[in-house]
Amino acid sequence: MSEICLKERRVYNKDIISALHDDLLLHILSLIPTKQSANTTLLSKRWRFLWTMVPKLDYTENDKDEKSIWDFLDKSMQLHKAPLLKSLRIQLGQKCPVDADVVKWISNAVDRCVRNLNLDFNFANNTSLPNSIYNCKTLVYLTLSHKILVDVPSPARLPSLQSLYLNSVVYKDQDSHVRLTYIDYRNEEGSGRSLVIDSPALRYLRIFDPSGDYRSIQKNTPHLDVALVDVVPSVGFHPNDKFRRSFFLRQASTFDLDRESWLEPLMLFLHNSPLLKVLKIDSYYYNDIAPLPWKEPSSVPRCLLSHLEIFEWNAYRGSSEENHFLAYILQTSGCLNKVGILPRFSYSNKEICLVRGE
Repeated sequence: MSEICLKERRVYNKDIISALHDDLLLHILSLIPTKQSANTTLLSKRWRFLWTMVPKLDYTENDKDEKSIWDFLDKSMQLHKAPLLKSLRIQLGQKCPVDADVVKWISNAVDRCVRNLNLDFNFANNTSLPNSIYNCKTLVYLTLSHKILVDVPSPARLPSLQSLYLNSVVYKDQDSHVRLTYIDYRNEEGSGRSLVIDSPALRYLRIFDPSGDYRSIQKNTPHLDVALVDVVPSVGFHPNDKFRRSFFLRQASTFDLDRESWLEPLMLFLHNSPLLKVLKIDSYYYNDIAPLPWKEPSSVPRCLLSHLEIFEWNAYRGSSEENHFLAYILQTSGCLNKVGILPRFSYSNKEICLVRGE
């Protein structure tokens, strides 16, 4: 019995993890923050330099930490030796020194063919990014947040970019032409800037702006498949508003406008989306101020006649104009097979789901 226990103890004390292949260990280390990954150097000689080859780096500042993560970032990047970077995330808060030269490490990441770059700065003044970032051939995902000055040079070419996420950044000017395949634009603080999209390859567009200051011109997007639009302007609909007149969509969309003026731009939206298959309306935050007159358009949008398959409405109030509009959608949609209606005020708070034929 004692001999069996001794063998079990030896197996238990054996360092199985260190015996794993380097590729597997690097994958494991890439799943944790870089600061923790670097701490593995204390385990044994086997781990001493292993973290320097991890292809994913994550420098996220913790509010509980007394010091900024910048010092560690600056020193560790000097030691890091991976020739290629899959991902680099840098999140720096107010504890970061105002003279931190983070730009040099961003340039370093571009030189190492970074694929996923996530930058979130909340220190000092707005940080200008190196021009090389806007001409990075390997960049697939780019996320920029807060005190970052977006100054896109001309020309700018990001041939591999599929996802761009801009959150409360600052724009140097209003003439920004970016050629992308995926755009996710957010303006939470109301910069009042215009986003000009000239993207023949654009397939996914997301715009979020509850501030009321946003104006956008969207053009030259023949391959746009999906658009998620959450725009609540502080002023009503303008007949010359190029933003709402210029949408030309193919497949799916969420459309959200202010309660006082949602009908006319929505009809323009439908007329400009001949291949639209999914339409979602969310009127949860609309105000019950004045009745919205309903006037049936002279012509039925093409998408209703031959393409729209799914129609969803969140926070449906059941007002007279909403009833008329809903009836119009149901009567004119020749391909509609599913309708989901979620009332704004409901005791059961359950969705009403109608299938074609019911």
